[in-house]
Amino acid sequence: MQTVRTSLAVLGKGCLSSSFTCVYLYTGELYPTVIRQTGMGFGSMMARVGSMAAPAVLMLDEFLPALPGMVYGAAAIIAAVFAFFLPEMLDIPLPDTIEDVEQQRGKRKEILDKKAEKEMLPLQEVKEKSEVKELKVLAVKTTSDPRPPPSKSEPN
Repeated sequence: MQTVRTSLAVLGKGCLSSSFTCVYLYTGELYPTVIRQTGMGFGSMMARVGSMAAPAVLMLDEFLPALPGMVYGAAAIIAAVFAFFLPEMLDIPLPDTIEDVEQQRGKRKEILDKKAEKEMLPLQEVKEKSEVKELKVLAVKTTSDPRPPPSKSEPN
């Protein structure tokens, strides 16, 4: 059991180190040039605050033995949720100004709107076709005589 704990601890330290590196790599692409150094400094500061808070979280073991693991796990899950909302930067030039960021955000919104519109068109066509069929059925019902046709065996 001690080997498993040690292996998991080493794996956790390795993942922690790689996440620290990822913050530096992604931050360089995320912020425009004019505020890139401020963003890098903020990311570095938050990583160091986390490093300082980690030993304090271990002291929560006195209250509940599982609490440190729960805190570390919750922090990782929250970080993953926030990372999910970061924009994709593949094949996109790095922004130089804040206006470039706003333009890129607007272009992404236009692209998403176009995709949504393309998906909506087939649905609208299906809805229109079903409405036309309903109108034809209603037209047939209203134009037909409500009285049954006279039978040929009955005299007029």
